[in-house]
Amino acid sequence: MGIKPLCVDLCCGLGGVADGFLAAGYRVVGYDIVDHGYPGELCIQDVREVDSIVAQWQGQDITVLWASPPCQEVSLWDMPWGRNRNLPPPDLSIFQACFELGRQLKPRVFVLENVRGAQRWIGRAPLHRGPYYFWGDVALMPMLAARHMKTGKLSNRLVGRQTWREHLTSPLERARIPFEISCGLAMACRGGQ
Repeated sequence: MGIKPLCVDLCCGLGGVADGFLAAGYRVVGYDIVDHGYPGELCIQDVREVDSIVAQWQGQDITVLWASPPCQEVSLWDMPWGRNRNLPPPDLSIFQACFELGRQLKPRVFVLENVRGAQRWIGRAPLHRGPYYFWGDVALMPMLAARHMKTGKLSNRLVGRQTWREHLTSPLERARIPFEISCGLAMACRGGQ
């Protein structure tokens, strides 16, 4: 059996990305500051510790580097009540660290996922699928999950064991990347194998 391709999952949360990549036969290593029951290998570490993370992966072949920084601060600015208040700019240090890790680790594919409101701070997203906005090497993603997305929402297909409406009740679950997106990208990065 050959060496498995590697996905490093920054700001990994519950592991929506890991679910798809694990199903596609990847080794998945996530980074977060809390363990939420992550299904892959987990490193409890702040992604802003860029030098330490780079040292851990020096010389290793990373197939996919995925980043999903927290969206709360950029989302607040995108809400009508947020735009009308005199809010301080969001802390973008996690976004900056993710982009820096992408530059230094030189993965084959780098993808940063976030929400529409992040565009104001990090530039226009080249691609989005429903509420998920993507930066980086998104050329592999144009057709991913298109048949599962309708008017910005997942169809009534199950998301794990929950429907989309039930999915919305938990903030942590709301941030979970749909399996169709993560598994589709994992397969695309392997050449559909």
